[in-house]
Amino acid sequence: MCRRACFLTIALMLLALSACRVTDWQLWHPGEPSQGAYEVERISDVSYYDGPQADLVRHRLDIFVPKGKKDCPVVVPRPRRRMARGR
Repeated sequence: MCRRACFLTIALMLLALSACRVTDWQLWHPGEPSQGAYEVERISDVSYYDGPQADLVRHRLDIFVPKGKKDCPVVVPRPRRRMARGR
């Protein structure tokens, strides 16, 4: 009984340890840019809400804009259920 519990404990510890590093596995690499693709500039951590209950992590977004272009259209993906509930 003790031997089985020790085995299960060690197995769970090894699984947990390996799960922590799963995001480090490179499953794919960025492909070659297609012909005519724009270079992109990244603007990080733009706050879109600065009110009294603003979350310093959640109420931020990154904006990707084509370099050298102005007045580009913007697409904002919005998950319906979570936004409606305020989460």
